[in-house]
Amino acid sequence: MMDFPERLQDNKPLILDGAMGTELAHRGFPIQLPLWSAQSVLEHPDAVLKIHEDYIAAGADILTTCTFRTDTRTFHKAGFNSTNAKKATFQAVDLVKQSIRNSKPNRKVWIAGSMSPLEDCYRPDLALDQITAFHEHYEKAGWLCEAGVDLSSSKR
Repeated sequence: MMDFPERLQDNKPLILDGAMGTELAHRGFPIQLPLWSAQSVLEHPDAVLKIHEDYIAAGADILTTCTFRTDTRTFHKAGFNSTNAKKATFQAVDLVKQSIRNSKPNRKVWIAGSMSPLEDCYRPDLALDQITAFHEHYEKAGWLCEAGVDLSSSKR
């Protein structure tokens, strides 16, 4: 099977899955700060798995991990630690892998890691300093790479 750069060269459209948090909310699962959709990785992994499988059945070529808020900063706000955040990141990647195995698609399905802003809003005045943001995003990108995502920019 082709690797991702080769697949990009063939000029056929690639279909990305839809929003995980929106779909979880639509199906009645809680989406609340600080964990947002990551809460379902911890409490409702079967729902996350089913949504991934539904996106594969709908024709998605790229699945996005349910890791929007599985970073250390957010997990601290929820009363957890960095180890819990890393474990949730790996679990979310494993759920995508399992959905691909379960679905047995007749095409390659790639896994993209999801990373969120480090604070709960997009206001520039609440942004972290560049060095802190770099280190925290680097940690999360490293976890995603280590867990086995296909699309990532971390070079560890």
